[in-house]
Amino acid sequence: MALVSADALAGYLLEEAIAFLLSSNGYRLLQDSDADEQALRQAGHGLLVRGRGADHQADVLGDLLMPTPFSLPVRLFVEAKNRKSKVGLTEVRNAHGVIDDVNQHYSTELSRSYRHPLRRYQYRYALFSAAGFKKEAQSYALAQQISLVDLSGPAFSPLITSVERAARLILAEAVSADLTTFPVRQVRLALRSAFSSAGAEVPAAEAPYQGTDGGLPGNILASWAARMTAELQDSATGEGLILGFPAAPFILAMHPDSMEDFEAFIATHGPNIDVDIRFGREGVSGDWTITPVADPDAFRLSFGLPGALEAWLLSVPGQDRRRAAESRQLLLPTISLFLEDRLIRLRYEP
Repeated sequence: MALVSADALAGYLLEEAIAFLLSSNGYRLLQDSDADEQALRQAGHGLLVRGRGADHQADVLGDLLMPTPFSLPVRLFVEAKNRKSKVGLTEVRNAHGVIDDVNQHYSTELSRSYRHPLRRYQYRYALFSAAGFKKEAQSYALAQQISLVDLSGPAFSPLITSVERAARLILAEAVSADLTTFPVRQVRLALRSAFSSAGAEVPAAEAPYQGTDGGLPGNILASWAARMTAELQDSATGEGLILGFPAAPFILAMHPDSMEDFEAFIATHGPNIDVDIRFGREGVSGDWTITPVADPDAFRLSFGLPGALEAWLLSVPGQDRRRAAESRQLLLPTISLFLEDRLIRLRYEP
């Protein structure tokens, strides 16, 4: 791989940061094929997921440990784009093609080739974007049940700032070292090693990948990875991400203002919480917020939505207000989330 742009590198770093931030709520990163040799295959450039027609690269793939009755366990692809332009239809079509193929991997003939029956997963795809998504991409994603996570709102600006700064620094090191190819895998493994040391649910990293030109100095990578990990832990973004599963074909990536406040409310009021869902908050635009009905100041969860969804959920003056409330109640009556070993349900009624 040739030396990458700062935006492309920031996208790779963003994928790893998201996996790290999701590790506190039931997301277990899969790093090698030993985790599931029937469905995964190791290649020189990383992990591959077996599909019906081809094997597909999975830079960030994880098991979601939240049990869902009468449903297959969920395995999630994470892809992130950090660029100035909105993500378009091409990327979403690619995501759908991957998911469609890997979800058809299982067959009776294939399962007979193993001593034990093949364990099946429901693969899902979450595409994160720092700049949002084009309208046609949103429409296609909703139809094909690809989850689009908009990180362009203010709640996620510390995360974006952190990965962009890190991308510039590490790219400058690569230029200074006169590298002819950029060692993306070496950088990913350095981050995962730092995340594992920070207590994330990340498998111990294998020996750092060395490119044909030797890659980057290990001490520089370790120092940079530790710095980025500390930024994610100490900043507001370090409160983590919480994956929410509504009764709809998308996933919510929610950012708590304070994880401590959220957990304290759960400890006092139990796992079933009546909440209010609103667009924006005083002084801030572009965010949706969730607050408890019993005490609106007790905690706040923020999330972003693509505009196609927002157009239906946003309360507006006049005759559309009832339609917006009804749509919001239809799509978000209950949001389920997995916090450590607890199943939490956020119940919305307008």
